[in-house]
Amino acid sequence: MFSVENAMRYNNKDTVDAEFSAILAEINYTNDFWIPGETYNDEMDEKAGQVFVRKLGKGSVKGTDATAADGLHFDTDQNGDTLMVMNKIYTLSKSELVPAAIDVARKSGKLAQKKEVVVRSHGEAWQAQNFALLFKDENHTKDADTDEITPENVVDKILAAQQQVLESDCEVTVCGVSPHVRSCLLSNYARGKGFLPETNEEAKRKGVLGDLLGMKVKWSNFIGKASNISGKITGDGVHKDITDGAKVAKNVDFFVYDPKTYYIDTVFEGQRENPYIQGYFGCSVDIQSVSGALNTNPERCVVHTHATAEVVA
Repeated sequence: MFSVENAMRYNNKDTVDAEFSAILAEINYTNDFWIPGETYNDEMDEKAGQVFVRKLGKGSVKGTDATAADGLHFDTDQNGDTLMVMNKIYTLSKSELVPAAIDVARKSGKLAQKKEVVVRSHGEAWQAQNFALLFKDENHTKDADTDEITPENVVDKILAAQQQVLESDCEVTVCGVSPHVRSCLLSNYARGKGFLPETNEEAKRKGVLGDLLGMKVKWSNFIGKASNISGKITGDGVHKDITDGAKVAKNVDFFVYDPKTYYIDTVFEGQRENPYIQGYFGCSVDIQSVSGALNTNPERCVVHTHATAEVVA
C-alpha cells in the first residue's frame, strides 16, 4: 500500500503531485483471420441447435456408341445421399464486474472502456474457437508430409498441399500460415522467388500477407507453436473438441482450403450492461454466443504439421 513516506520529492526536499493518466496501455489482441464470405462461409444461418446438411449422390454417367443396339438407352440410377450434422454447442461467455464506486473514483478503465475489452476479448476467443474446430479430424485432411518448413522449401510445400486439393476436383483459394511460415514466405520474397506480399496497409492489419499460387495468404498467432487457444478459452466446461483442436493448432505450419465449404454458424445470445449484481452497486458487462462449425468437404482443406511438434500438456 502507498504511504506518504513513499511520496516523490524533488531535490530530496519538496513533494510533487502524483496523477493517474487518462490514457490506457494497449492490450494485445490477435489479428482477425475469420472474415465472413472471405475465409469462411456464413450462409448457414439456421434457427436450430442441430443442423443437418445433405450431400446428394453423384454417381457416374453412362457412355455408349449411339449406333449400337440400345445405344440411346438409359440406365436409370438412384444415388443415395449422405447426411452431415453441425451441432451448435460451443458456448463463449464473458462477464466483467464494474462496481459503481470504482467507476466513479478513477479517470481511466471506466465502464465504456471495460465494455470494449469484454467485446474484443470475446471476439478473440471466437477467432480461436474457429481454428480449433477446423482442426478437428473430421473437418480437414492431414498432409502426409511433415517436413520442417524453411525459406527454401516453403513455396514447394504449399504448392504440394494445394495440388492435393486440386486433385480432388476442388478449388483452393486461401492459405493460412503460422508466424514462422510467414517469415519464411517473406524471406522467400526477398530472394526473388514466387511470393507476392500484400501492400495495402488496411489489408495487412487484418492479417493478409499476400498472394501465392492463386491463393490469398493470411497469418495468425493461433496457428503454430505460439498458438494460445487454450489460454483464450478457459473453464472447467470447455468442450473436448476445443481442447483437442488447441493441441493440433500448436503443431500446424499452414493449411490450404476452400472457404466456401467451411461453415460457421454463430448465434450471439446477447450483449448487455447488467445492473442487477447481488451485493454490489454497479453492473456487469456480459456477452455470450453459441456456435457450430462444419467443413462439408474436408478433402478441400489440407493441413500441414511438422514432425517435431510441440505437445500441449
